[in-house]
Amino acid sequence: MSNSQSTHARLLGRAAAGLVAAAGLVMTSAPADPAFAATTLATGEPTHELLLTTGQTVKVEIVKETDKEIEVNLYLGSMSAPRTYQRSEIVSITELGHSTESAKPAAKPDRATRADKADDNIPGDALRVYVMELDGRFGWDVSYTPVKDAIDKAREMKADVIIVKCNNNWKQLEGFSDERTDDQGEFEEFDIAMKIQPVFTSEMHAKWQKEPQVVFWVERAMSGMAFLPLIKNDIYFTSDGRMGGVGGLDELFGSTGDEVVRDKQKSLRKAFVEGMAIEGGHDPIIVRAMVKKSMVLSYRIENGKPVYLEGEEPGWTLLTDDGKDERQDTDSDLVRGLGNDSLTLNADLAYKLQLSKGTADTLDDLLFQMGIEDRAYVMNDEDSNDLTDAAERELNDWSTGIERADQKLRRLRFDLDNVQVREVRNDPDGSKARNAARGQRTKLINEAIALLNKYGEVLDPGEQFRVQLELMRQQIENEKRLERTRGGGG
Repeated sequence: MSNSQSTHARLLGRAAAGLVAAAGLVMTSAPADPAFAATTLATGEPTHELLLTTGQTVKVEIVKETDKEIEVNLYLGSMSAPRTYQRSEIVSITELGHSTESAKPAAKPDRATRADKADDNIPGDALRVYVMELDGRFGWDVSYTPVKDAIDKAREMKADVIIVKCNNNWKQLEGFSDERTDDQGEFEEFDIAMKIQPVFTSEMHAKWQKEPQVVFWVERAMSGMAFLPLIKNDIYFTSDGRMGGVGGLDELFGSTGDEVVRDKQKSLRKAFVEGMAIEGGHDPIIVRAMVKKSMVLSYRIENGKPVYLEGEEPGWTLLTDDGKDERQDTDSDLVRGLGNDSLTLNADLAYKLQLSKGTADTLDDLLFQMGIEDRAYVMNDEDSNDLTDAAERELNDWSTGIERADQKLRRLRFDLDNVQVREVRNDPDGSKARNAARGQRTKLINEAIALLNKYGEVLDPGEQFRVQLELMRQQIENEKRLERTRGGGG
């Protein structure tokens, strides 16, 4: 090897070693020649991004996966190096978007990738139908991030029609099988609907070249979820479908604070949910009847269309009363779904009020009602359960992940509260022991923050816990600096 080649090899080797150290890599055995160190000039490109429990994100190319670990090529600038991560070190794995020309497929393509290729063979005049179900708890299993990710999958698969089935869990208490009654809704869940709404409106306008038709199919759209279908004109019900259970705007805030401020806050909330109905082309008076128990509303059909009257008159059908005195719904009415203190729509009533375009109990029935049964192609439904598998995975993975994250955060809180300073050998002033405890606490804090980076919208919506963790981490750094200034000694 010439002197110039040798010098170049040494420089490359030093740069590689520095890169490895900066990235926190654990080197395996490497050839003696530094020109062929484990870290080399990158020839490929990253395919995924990993969020680690430390809070760090790294770009990688996945080489091999097992149940316990993932082998990758780790990328930093123009350099790459092999690395193995334990799954316990990883909070999430996100696939990076690449153009068709530059994308390098992972070693083991998942079912969604294979299904996409199969979907490419559908007839040119077919309508690509993407079916997703919003089930579970609203604001927990159904939140902004999983809904956005599912809709992003629909865009990648070039969906023409997106069917969103609403079927949220409407249980009164955990561990009980009885459903809440229609007047026990949580109006404040409108905030969750407010955060999800842009996925189907402004974000869809911005991201899609050709926007799909979005259809809401209502089985259970109760409490905050009741507002979501209203943002679109195409709403269908199952025969036992219900939408409502959001009465309670009148009672919001109770008697706390200034009455003028309370009324203004109520007015702002009412205006927002009315705006959702207007967005979908629906009469906002329906929303007012859903959220205000004090409202008396009647209707009748004139020239084939519903006409509304605030109050009650002979010849008009009463939709809701004011719920006062003898008009208050009885327990028997509520149990049978016959209460009318606030409006909850069933399939028959929603159709009469022209909020629903029809009633369908199966996907085939729905496609027939929509008039597309002869052209519809339900994409990526390998298990034939009438749901697009990619959407099902996104929502199920979120539900599983958030349950685990909730449990882990509880454990991290406990561990953080119980970190103790333990004696260390050859530590006359105790500084080693204190720093060891600080390091342990910092590690726990970083793990918690990494989980909040992904699931904070549900587990810490006000970010109080995150702020507390950031302050704790800053305090630890301050303690370390102060001790260094004093030259040790607590």
